[in-house]
Amino acid sequence: MGGIISTFFSADTIRPILFYVGGEAKYIWGLKGNLDDLQTETENLIAKKLDLLNKVRLAEQQPRNRRTPTVELWFRRVEEIETKVETLQQERDQEIDRLCLGGFCSKDLISSYDFGKKVEKLKEEVIKLWEKGEAMKEVYEGVPEGAAVAMAVDRTIVGQESILDQVWRCITEQKKNNGIIGLYGMGGIGKTTLLKQVNNKFCSEEHDFDVVIWSVVSREPNLMQIQEDIGKRIGFSTDSWQGKSFEERASDITNTLKHKKFVLLSDDIWESEIDLTKLGVPLLTLD
Repeated sequence: MGGIISTFFSADTIRPILFYVGGEAKYIWGLKGNLDDLQTETENLIAKKLDLLNKVRLAEQQPRNRRTPTVELWFRRVEEIETKVETLQQERDQEIDRLCLGGFCSKDLISSYDFGKKVEKLKEEVIKLWEKGEAMKEVYEGVPEGAAVAMAVDRTIVGQESILDQVWRCITEQKKNNGIIGLYGMGGIGKTTLLKQVNNKFCSEEHDFDVVIWSVVSREPNLMQIQEDIGKRIGFSTDSWQGKSFEERASDITNTLKHKKFVLLSDDIWESEIDLTKLGVPLLTLD
């Protein structure tokens, strides 16, 4: 009469056996190769990080450049994953020692399975992070300027406060914020100082203008220089733009300023008539 042998397995015993039989054994027999691959992929990621970091630091040597939030976040994630890899690799020797049968099995299936799965997952994260770094084209950006650039005022003329307030209201409280305001008087009474104070109020007071432009006209106006002053404040400062013709630059200025609310502060004007439209400055008419 035959006998019946009954064997009872606990859940902790059955789980690794099912994993192993079901194809999950790859996390065990592929452990050593995955650890080597993880190290190689991490070295590639670090090399990419150093490459982008050099580009960022070189760009940041120039004024008004900063790294983009995207690349900054990428750098932080690389540092985090480097720490994870380092921690995991510290367990390498211990986990390799658990393997048996030429690496196809383990003395502790559960531990080796869990560790092998961590290695595989971390390797995939490292590769994806490297791919994001490889695809990253813009690693720095220009720091946006305020509407105006503050100017040094060497002296304050007594009694100008009321005039300054009046000019400020004329500029900011017009119905459609357009028109021309003139400050005139004999030399030395403080027109330039007053105009600089107006400029600086745009740095400290609330207003709805996009850009404030400062330009010195002088007794014999240099229209090309005035164009350059305007162009620099609205983003045209490259050698290629400065090499354009007067008419081409005027067209660029018009096409940019017509979409902005702007203030043009022109100092030291001697002639009563300066053709702003010829420079490219669009003028609006009040209704």
